[in-house]
Amino acid sequence: MLMTWNRRAVAACLLLCLALCGCGSPPEAAAPAAGPETPPTEPQAQISAPPQPEQDETPARPDVTGEWHRTDCHSGLWSTVTIDRPTEEGFRVTAECAYFSHSGELEGTARFTGPDTALLEGYGVDGPYGYEVAPVGFRWEGEILTIESGTSGGDLGFGMNVTIDGTYTRDEPVYLNAGMLDRCLTAEQQAALRELLAENYGDYLVFPFQEGAVQGPSPCALPDGTAAEEYEVLFPTLGFYCLTLVTAEDGRIYYVNPDMGFVTNDPLADEMPPLSRE
Repeated sequence: MLMTWNRRAVAACLLLCLALCGCGSPPEAAAPAAGPETPPTEPQAQISAPPQPEQDETPARPDVTGEWHRTDCHSGLWSTVTIDRPTEEGFRVTAECAYFSHSGELEGTARFTGPDTALLEGYGVDGPYGYEVAPVGFRWEGEILTIESGTSGGDLGFGMNVTIDGTYTRDEPVYLNAGMLDRCLTAEQQAALRELLAENYGDYLVFPFQEGAVQGPSPCALPDGTAAEEYEVLFPTLGFYCLTLVTAEDGRIYYVNPDMGFVTNDPLADEMPPLSRE
């Protein structure tokens, strides 16, 4: 009997020890099997973008060199401005300007005052009056150059009424009086005048009409009531090219010039007839 109890007591003690020692807890999960080792990779070279040039925020300056011609004017007011030897600071400018038979010349160095502007400042001019050249401004808009001096030609050392001011182009200039003779007189009238003036036709009709200042036609009437037109033509600075021309609708022509006198194809007239106007 004592033996049986002892066996049971020993078994109970063993069970208690196992419980206290945690031997009855479930086993830990096994670590996964290691796969094949990955070979080490070579370090990649860093590729950098090429350096970008610095952006110049200054607006590009236009090409201003060449011969510039005054345009949209009378051909007697022609002017040619030549710009060359450009630098970052400026350029050389030479100019030849005209007011019919009067002229003027200018030369100097202009400096840029902006991407499309420049200024030619005053400098001494040899002469009896010791002129000082006034400032001359240049402004470009595309292929159009505007020159302004804000002064008379005399202040630039030019002849009377000569100026550099105006609108200029590097293309062929447009003259407002181009083809004036054909715009005023018909082919029949020109033929009659060529016969009347003979060798003087070019100098005393074509030249004044093409290069002078034409006023007319002014509607008028001859003493017999025939409708006519009157032209007065003056070449400024050359008074002897003044002329008066009357053309009647029936083909009669009356021409007077201080140098040539009176010429007509009317056999009954020996002087310019009185004209009536409305």
